[in-house]
Amino acid sequence: MSDKGLTRENLLFIYPKALREDLSLMALGSVSAEALAARSAEIGQILIYPAIDTLDEGLLDILAYDFKVDWWDPEYSLEEKRRTMKESWYVHKRLGTAGAVKRAIRAIYPDTAVEPWFKYEGGKPYHFRLKINITGDSGDRERQRRLLERIDFYKSLRDRVDEVRYVLMPQKAHAVAGGAFLGARREIRTAVSVPALKPPGGRAWAQAYGGLRGSCGRLAVAVGGAQRARPPAGQGGAVCGARVLGVVQRVAVAVRGGPTMGSGSE
Repeated sequence: MSDKGLTRENLLFIYPKALREDLSLMALGSVSAEALAARSAEIGQILIYPAIDTLDEGLLDILAYDFKVDWWDPEYSLEEKRRTMKESWYVHKRLGTAGAVKRAIRAIYPDTAVEPWFKYEGGKPYHFRLKINITGDSGDRERQRRLLERIDFYKSLRDRVDEVRYVLMPQKAHAVAGGAFLGARREIRTAVSVPALKPPGGRAWAQAYGGLRGSCGRLAVAVGGAQRARPPAGQGGAVCGARVLGVVQRVAVAVRGGPTMGSGSE
């Protein structure tokens, strides 16, 4: 007998003593053990959950039927099918909950939020809203319709969808603000922010400039929002500055996110 592995000797070793004393059963066991040992290389093919990322599309369609993934869509891409299969066990365990709805939809639209009725104005018990980010979906209405039709398979039967809001995120954003003041001011503030961007690869730049002629207790310029351009490929930056003719007790410049450049003169 070898120390480990699926071999003929190892399989015969686990035979009960009573069977080993029966020559006809031992002969049958020997043939069976030899056949099983010859196919040890095929064992990896019966792995399902650990091998989802390597299974082909046709096998995934078969498994979806076997595991009763009733919200399965044959038109999903290969990656979407893999994500849906991975989430199917979680969804089955939590059918009828907001978590099941969120996880099932996120397999197709990863940036999806479920708002229960008590978190929005006018909501009624057993109602909820959906917020789905469809950036990159190319406006495929038919695909969105099919996904919503399948919600009934994993939401509670008593629950109702009040509203579905689709969100599109820009890939680039550029915000500019400026101003000019003449006379005395206790404080001057300006702030610029850019909207959230599509990750990854979003690019954001914000600029704020101002001019003052007179006196000012405090001049403050704040630029923010560029930090929402997310890594690893996201890029963001900000530029701010102020030119002052007169007396300023304090100049403050605050920039949040991305590479920055600041300037000021008096």
